Amino acid sequence: MIDDLFSQIEARYKRFDIRYEIASILTIKLVRGSIEKLHEMRSAGYAIRILEDGNVMHISTTGEEIEPQIAFKLRYPWTKPIDLAPVPAVKDNVNVIASKPLEHIDVDEKVSLLRELDQILVEAGIENRDIRYREIIVEKHIKSSDGTDVRMRIPYAHILMTASYKYQDKIASIRRSWGIIGGWELMNTDMVRDIFRDASEKVKISSQARSVKPGVYNAIVDGDLNHLLAHEAFGHASEADELRTGSILKGRRGKKVASSLINLVDDKKFEVNGIRGFGWIPYDDEGVSGGKTYIIKEGILNSFLSNRETAFEFKLTPTGNGRAQDWMNPAVVRMTNTLIEPADVKLAMSNDELIEELRNGLLLRFGRGGEVNPMAGVFTFGVQEVYLIENGEIKEQMASTSISGNILTTLKNITAIGKDYDRPEIGAGFCGKAMQMVPVGACGVWLLIKNIHVGG
Repeated sequence: MIDDLFSQIEARYKRFDIRYEIASILTIKLVRGSIEKLHEMRSAGYAIRILEDGNVMHISTTGEEIEPQIAFKLRYPWTKPIDLAPVPAVKDNVNVIASKPLEHIDVDEKVSLLRELDQILVEAGIENRDIRYREIIVEKHIKSSDGTDVRMRIPYAHILMTASYKYQDKIASIRRSWGIIGGWELMNTDMVRDIFRDASEKVKISSQARSVKPGVYNAIVDGDLNHLLAHEAFGHASEADELRTGSILKGRRGKKVASSLINLVDDKKFEVNGIRGFGWIPYDDEGVSGGKTYIIKEGILNSFLSNRETAFEFKLTPTGNGRAQDWMNPAVVRMTNTLIEPADVKLAMSNDELIEELRNGLLLRFGRGGEVNPMAGVFTFGVQEVYLIENGEIKEQMASTSISGNILTTLKNITAIGKDYDRPEIGAGFCGKAMQMVPVGACGVWLLIKNIHVGG
């Protein structure tokens, strides 16, 4: 269907691209055991970009049929000239294969799973609970005057649980996520049930546990917090459009910004044991092939993330990070699967070895929101699970807490790094920017960080 529109625009303009999308979306929300929302929708339309005389024009048009004439609006004449960085033309068709396609699973079966998960929380005595299921099956066709012609079909499924437990006058809360790209067979419902059981036990313990005394500690953070530090505290500052407003990383390329033990990467095709990270994309929404971008390599700031417009503006190599929520939005610079990995796997440790190396301190697991200032590089994140480490052994679980600091200092204070990746399914989520939400992941390895501020 894109071909007719392509011919229309080709007759009027020399440089352009078109993205046609069809998305089927299912949302189920269960609150305290009752269905609060069950909604299915279908969306289809075109995102079109035209370049002419240093101007860029964006337009979206709905439906599966095209208007006979489409009018474009130039950027205001006082904006600086824009162009697109050159990329190789590609032709490809990517269809994620599933043995149990999501669309073949009855909605009642999906609701039944949520009710089973809810019952696990009920049996644990947890009254305040919210379970959400979101399914997105998206088909895209990207075609450009440069010769790119890419088709993709990607199915997403995501479960998010939030719950709280009150003990006397103290309330503890917990959050768990599970997301896959593929079919229902990857939902691994037995493992999801185990996650809910574990979470229900941990939140009850946290509500009765003693608090961490605020202060500076040596600590191990798990794969979920690895991702949170990489994505929120550092990754957004590495998106090239942040250079327009003064990212903390501006002017630091080629300089040491972290421990030499680490790479910080944005990996479009990240997989662990055949499971894709939730931000997995073979091509971005400009039709640029996705790969592994080393934002930090061996502690040195190596690259910024870019789409074709920012790559031209800042003289960067396009990294395949032009992403849009849907056809109604232009592609802006967005992360995919962002995490910290070992720079040298020979120096990486098992999780048990990290705990022995720490000897005395804290084990911090599962992040929970927070605040970040990309211009100053400061962050504050909630931590759901805290464990006291004494003499190289895990002792008691303590109450939930928070961590804070400057991300450049924190990354330089990584003194040891793990080699065992946490499951990417538990790092699945959605990132908001420019009033758009896109799927992102994933969990990484554990990190040993000295002198991190905990609590307070």
